[in-house]
Amino acid sequence: MSPARGLMYAKFSVVYAHNEYWGHVERLLSDVRDYPTKMLGPGHERTRRVTLALAGTYFNLGGAQTAEELQQSVLHSCLTSLGPDHVDTLRNLHQKAYDGLLKKLGSHNEDALSALDNLARTIGRFNEREDILQARDLHIQAIKGIKKAHGEDHRRTLRAKENLVRIYVFLGGELHEAAEQLITHVVEKRKKLLGKEHAYTLLAMANATIVKIALGKLDDAEEIGMEALPIAERNFGENHVGTLFGRYTFGYLRIEQKCYEDVEEILVQLAKCYCLRGKISESIRVCEVALKGFAAISVKEHPFARD
Repeated sequence: MSPARGLMYAKFSVVYAHNEYWGHVERLLSDVRDYPTKMLGPGHERTRRVTLALAGTYFNLGGAQTAEELQQSVLHSCLTSLGPDHVDTLRNLHQKAYDGLLKKLGSHNEDALSALDNLARTIGRFNEREDILQARDLHIQAIKGIKKAHGEDHRRTLRAKENLVRIYVFLGGELHEAAEQLITHVVEKRKKLLGKEHAYTLLAMANATIVKIALGKLDDAEEIGMEALPIAERNFGENHVGTLFGRYTFGYLRIEQKCYEDVEEILVQLAKCYCLRGKISESIRVCEVALKGFAAISVKEHPFARD
């Protein structure tokens, strides 16, 4: 492949990615990656960037394990060829990424702001209240910087706002109303900018469903879920990670609505899907939710609960 053809393929992959044609993107980027890997080596900057783009593509195709392996290969390459203090290495590490990029590039740099938002996501996953509060503050800081750099409705700003919504839901109380305002804005803007069937629009709708459930607005949550889930199943397939997340969210809604018979099939099949995909911890989590529902169905142990 010539450099000119590689550049053309890369440009085509961007167009396909914007329109969610991930299969086409994967084929193009796989060909593009082969050229710099052979000519420049796996540690070259261009090879690393194409590899990260390909990893993101596999994730969108539901191939999380392949995506992780590619990301790990880039991180290993950065650490081996560049050392732990190089900018590209820092982009692949959350805490070190933000500390390093902040020092090297300044607090208003795009990469530093994205690293800050990713750091907040990482800290928030520890699920301790002090960690959640720290994550909230970091997300708010990231939103201010990204909004100043890109504007209120830029994709990075919307992504950072959506991340803050998840933190607000966890913290609860009056923040549920703030979460509702934020996620409503994100959904509206993504529908306008990306279309109502775009993957990121559907993700925002799933998060909006969770917010509505937290507020006790179950009818509103059901309306959003009934709109988004069929689109995800049609566009991405029943076993795609995004569809699975949507089904889990809808199953949780049915529990809150006390529609336990509807919940059974949703959660049992979802747990099986996660198990078959090798996501054992996710399967166990879904089973725990299912058991909660089964316990409320009858005074005797439910047969599914025994299984």
